[in-house]
Amino acid sequence: MRKDRVLRTVVIFQAICLIVLTGLVVVKMLPLLQSDKDEPEAAPSGENGLIEHPDPEGMDGQVVASVGGVPITRGELAKELYSLHGDAVLRQMLVRRAVMLEADVQGVNVSKDELNLALAQAAEAYGGEEAYFEAMQEQLGMSKEQAMAELNHHLLLEAIAIREAAVTEDEIKDYLRQHPDYGEPRRELHLNWIVVASPSQAGDLLTWLGDGDGFAELAAAYSQDEYTADSGGDLGFIDEDDPFYDAALLAEARNLQVGDIAGPIFLEDGLYAVIRLAGRRSKGGIPPERVKEMVRRELALQRVGSLSSLEEKLLASHEASIVK
Repeated sequence: MRKDRVLRTVVIFQAICLIVLTGLVVVKMLPLLQSDKDEPEAAPSGENGLIEHPDPEGMDGQVVASVGGVPITRGELAKELYSLHGDAVLRQMLVRRAVMLEADVQGVNVSKDELNLALAQAAEAYGGEEAYFEAMQEQLGMSKEQAMAELNHHLLLEAIAIREAAVTEDEIKDYLRQHPDYGEPRRELHLNWIVVASPSQAGDLLTWLGDGDGFAELAAAYSQDEYTADSGGDLGFIDEDDPFYDAALLAEARNLQVGDIAGPIFLEDGLYAVIRLAGRRSKGGIPPERVKEMVRRELALQRVGSLSSLEEKLLASHEASIVK
């Protein structure tokens, strides 16, 4: 169990780091790479055939840092960033414009309800919209407006993809028959636990708890789970079918009333747990009137496959080119 939790933590941390790095590069580079609105239509070519944009305000010579008394200018920074990440950022700019052009051609748009639903789903993992926007600002340097624009872009791309993959009513009905819980709120359990080495130790804990000893105090004193012992054995809210926790533990927890204690429960790593259900709640879910629409979207996206391949198709369709 603990190994699974460590692995989960590492994977999540690596994913966040990758997102943060990509987001920071894109957000910080765009002002440096975008040309000035008032620049002339034709600009002279420089080395390697790249178009050179004039710098009427002398911003390229602005000093942005120094080391050992040697300055680093804005122009040097922009050149280095372009050489490292310019192709990726330029492609992203082209894709966004191609998606907008195709959306206009097909008459596709994103409604306010669709955008709000996507926001709610994205924010759910962060504990709410406010926390979501704070995370986008802290991790990616994105304002609320930029985060919403990113969601809108993704929804537009998906809408275009769905247009290319027809899904019948019979297919939707078959899918819902196979997935009767589709769209239902996600049920979560708030659990506390104390992990010990043997069933006899777990039995002692149950006796002490029955005598009125505090769960948090016993967890701090006896639990072998180093991640939760100091917090009174608090696991927080977890999905009632979370694959990272033992099935036997979750099965026992589902049958408890809030405040109930159970154990000993044998864990897959050979240890034993005493658990307490501290609370339960339901989160998320899809409004009934939107279920068919969401199933249609899901089936269509499965049929289309990779959205990156659609991006390439749109770039070709709208004759995207890079001048070098």
